[in-house]
Amino acid sequence: MNSVIKTLFLKELRDFFRHPQSLTMFSMVLTMNLLLSFAIGELFVEMTVNMSLVMIGFYCPAFLTTEEKEKKTLTALLLTPISIRQIILGRASLYALVTFVVTMGIILIFHFKEIYLISSVITIALGSLFFTMLGMGVGLIAKKQSEVSAIGTVLLLFMFLPELLYGVKPLISKIALTIPIHHILGAIREPIFSIEFLKYFGFTLLFSLSLFIWVRGLASDVLLTENNSFKLKGRDAIFFTSLIGIAASSIFLFSEPMAKVIKIDERTFLDFPYRSFKIPYNESRYEFKQKKVLRMPLLTYKRRDNEKVKIRIHLKKLTADEDLKFHVEKYLKELSKDKTLKVDSHFKKIGQREVSYISYEGSQSEVTTLHFVVKDVLIRVDPRMSIKNSDLYQSLVRDSEEIIQYWK
Repeated sequence: MNSVIKTLFLKELRDFFRHPQSLTMFSMVLTMNLLLSFAIGELFVEMTVNMSLVMIGFYCPAFLTTEEKEKKTLTALLLTPISIRQIILGRASLYALVTFVVTMGIILIFHFKEIYLISSVITIALGSLFFTMLGMGVGLIAKKQSEVSAIGTVLLLFMFLPELLYGVKPLISKIALTIPIHHILGAIREPIFSIEFLKYFGFTLLFSLSLFIWVRGLASDVLLTENNSFKLKGRDAIFFTSLIGIAASSIFLFSEPMAKVIKIDERTFLDFPYRSFKIPYNESRYEFKQKKVLRMPLLTYKRRDNEKVKIRIHLKKLTADEDLKFHVEKYLKELSKDKTLKVDSHFKKIGQREVSYISYEGSQSEVTTLHFVVKDVLIRVDPRMSIKNSDLYQSLVRDSEEIIQYWK
């Protein structure tokens, strides 16, 4: 590490531990993750990564940059032989490192089975740098720390809500595709050097490079001329235009088409070309809907004669060390927390597939969920109804078995 950057790094480290707001954000992230893990059991990776990257990566450098700008500390650095590039790298290196360590620590504790380790290390490192640079940029623009708090609150909601609600509505999904956190979360779930990883990581890199160039120019203006306004002209206009271009291309490349109805050998199927599978579909009996919940596809077959009767199909991509047995044991462990349930579990062959049946007594009728694996995707077929009718429920189970039998 360059000696000047190393000196600035150590200075920022001392300031970090002296600054109450930085320590508050650091403590809040750790405390909230621990409390939430006790409260709801299994945390969403979207929740923990968002909190870490935004609350530490963004807030800490933003608060300290605004404070030092008010005290003229940053301007004083320019009286030394230190360049603006060295100032940026010296400050960013510390906050990016702290953000990376905290975020990876939380991922390894709470989400190790959901991610690919090498992909996560590379992507979280870049994501930490991105949010650190974003925090520095806002810190240079903001006139006081109360403005940083307001901007940070909006940023946290903007980064968190569209991603959490991704797939619920088409408009929300398109908004989520324009946000860097979507690509960060996508990359950590893909094996290193896979096509999907390279796409997600590539867009995170484009966002980061555009942001770095903007912050480099902004720092020159603020520190040399004390002009800290954001105007849609010149460099700011180029930065804003580049973000729009990256976001628009992201929507174009990552939007998933809806399934199409096709016929094969006189049977009707729903064709999912982007996932390379086809699901049998009885058009006369069921109405089909498709959405995503926390990035996982949720397919619903709703009975046309009774909307309270449906079959839900959940899909989840498996990581390298996960299999059907792992998820069955995990599902049974969750059910065992309710001591009143009498749970029955067994395996059965449907066609060439091994299917896990897990049954228990629900409030209306017996509940049966069917689990099986196709390639690296776990599928859970979940017959559901909110009325008490054993015969109707058994017909739902038979329809579910037919879906599995003719799944291509």
